[in-house]
Amino acid sequence: MRKIIYVLALASVMLAQATFAQQGCNTNTPGWGNNLGRVSFVSNQTWTIGNQTWSDAVTATACQKTAFNIGNPRTGNYSADCRSNPEHRGDLFSWCAVTCFANQLCPYPWRVPTRDDFIALDQALGGSGKNRCCFVQFVTDNYINRWGGVFGGISNPGGSFSSQGLWGVYWSLSERNIYFGYILKFDTVGNANPQLSWRKYLGLALRCVRTITP
Repeated sequence: MRKIIYVLALASVMLAQATFAQQGCNTNTPGWGNNLGRVSFVSNQTWTIGNQTWSDAVTATACQKTAFNIGNPRTGNYSADCRSNPEHRGDLFSWCAVTCFANQLCPYPWRVPTRDDFIALDQALGGSGKNRCCFVQFVTDNYINRWGGVFGGISNPGGSFSSQGLWGVYWSLSERNIYFGYILKFDTVGNANPQLSWRKYLGLALRCVRTITP
């Protein structure tokens, strides 16, 4: 039986440019990886849900302490927000940043989770795996207390934070189309959305995953 382990390790790796063939991400912008600098996992906190153990967020330890956005503003190529965001316990990245630099942000044997991983998480928490509304107690008991999620909000391309204390939002590697990537979102009004999609230019949190066979 395959066992999915989302474990956080204290490590850091140097970022380098990576070849990326998905839609909507232009990799011909020199120097972006240098701006982001080194990356590391924020802490050694983990949360075990069924056969899954999830990690805390990822941070860019040497990047500019500001929001920056390089590339097509509609798709948000290579944007990151490296300012302190304690509510998320890590930095916020655009979908293009997460996917283009997936191997550096989540170095082997780690990987960026997919939409299917978020669906499996929701089901392990007792949910349906589908997007649904108005289950405040479910979100509090499961996504916050059991999974360790936080209502950290998002970062906008203009440099502002929004919805801190209201939304918890995390990128997956999965893509809906050239403008949208799949996310996990839960909020204070009880929305539980393991397969929602949002604009790629938004800055969201990231957790890494590895799969092992016992």
